[in-house]
Amino acid sequence: LVEAFGQAARRSLAAGFDAILIHAAHGYLIHQFLSPCSNTRKDLYGGSFSRRIRFLKDIVHHCQEVVGKDYPLMVRISASEFIPGGITLKDTQKIAKHLEAWGVKAIHVSAGTHETQEMELQPMDIPRGCLVPLAEGIKKVVRIPVAAVGRIVDPQMAEEILEDGKADLITLGRALLADPEFPKKTREGRIEDIRPCIGCLQGCRDRLYQGQPITCMVNASAGFEREYRLKPAESRKRVVIIGGGPGGMEAARVAASRGHEIALFEKNGHLGGQFHMASLPPYKGEIKFFLQYLTRQMGKLGVKVHLHQEITADRLPQIQADVIILATGGSASKPEIPGVDRENVFTAWEALTNPEKVGQKVVVVGGGAVGAETAEFLADLQKDVTLIEMLKEIAIDAERTHRKLLLRRLGEKGVKVRVLTQAKAILEGGIEVEFDGQKDFIAADTVVLAAGVKENNELAESLKRINVEFYK
Repeated sequence: LVEAFGQAARRSLAAGFDAILIHAAHGYLIHQFLSPCSNTRKDLYGGSFSRRIRFLKDIVHHCQEVVGKDYPLMVRISASEFIPGGITLKDTQKIAKHLEAWGVKAIHVSAGTHETQEMELQPMDIPRGCLVPLAEGIKKVVRIPVAAVGRIVDPQMAEEILEDGKADLITLGRALLADPEFPKKTREGRIEDIRPCIGCLQGCRDRLYQGQPITCMVNASAGFEREYRLKPAESRKRVVIIGGGPGGMEAARVAASRGHEIALFEKNGHLGGQFHMASLPPYKGEIKFFLQYLTRQMGKLGVKVHLHQEITADRLPQIQADVIILATGGSASKPEIPGVDRENVFTAWEALTNPEKVGQKVVVVGGGAVGAETAEFLADLQKDVTLIEMLKEIAIDAERTHRKLLLRRLGEKGVKVRVLTQAKAILEGGIEVEFDGQKDFIAADTVVLAAGVKENNELAESLKRINVEFYK
């Protein structure tokens, strides 16, 4: 294995790379040798600290033999595993001193291991810059450059880290998937034009772990840069977009960037659609930064935004447009059960946007991500919340790392969860449910429905009947 690392270093040098980073973090093989939790060997590579670092030492020295000691060789380490008995910052400071003594040119300070994946690649639940204190701790004991990482998605934060002397280098990963021109826009002072990473992990980590090509929720061209390269339109058209959610705004941004004249109509008094509601539950506020970016782009690109303007079928013939794009999204579904139209029954969307209408004792019907996040939102308002789900698990449609943290918080906040439980009827003072063939009654002031979304497709058929270029 040491020889294999050396050959990889040789190929990197031959390919023209300017530096090499040895990955000794995140629960991978080198990390497993370093950690007292995973290294239980009894030979020269395990036991004492000096023996646990031997594998890394052998790799570093062999790579230096292959590419030369002057070639920039960096090492990435997990400064803390965040598990009992695992590597701590104090341990990593000792490792860092050895790396400096071995001639390593820079140290990339990350954190976490397989059991604490939320600290390896942080979801939006984890604060921005969460690992910077670890980099600062390493920088105190070495004189070689130290790199900081961990949801550093804002150029101002990055600059402050450098100015405060907490790190010498800033490393960006997902921020460059969200916007590959992050450094260029920063250099040009176009901070507001940077498309922000929101830490959703859905297109990058989730797809990567499924063996699929990675994508990005906020950057549709990630992985498709050649196919989606924006080119000026051959002829300028008047484009009307119906719907001001993220889909409608992105369509407006792209079409306006190509030189078309855009008018966007939204029935609500604000832009954002479902993303506006998705930003309301706890730890989902990062979504707002993406909506703010899209909203700014509407103004910068001259998109004419018309709020409180609902386009109905009878208004379609009056629209003067060369092209109409339908981006009306979806609406909250309601299950067909008795009592669903009672006054104390609300959809999750209504509960999120008008929480003052929700009573003290709440049953949330539907334990997908929306139901689980709404349950947490209501629990934070000191509501007594019970979440019921027909399946055997909840939030299975949530991104895996976010789900892990969400389930933990639901338990800590006292949300009662009942799985394999079906809502049968909403009655006076509560809801009738069925579990394992047995009926039961759960008392409630309010019932909140999180039963999925149905497509808003009413205008599609009408658009097909008028003589206009139409996309959905």
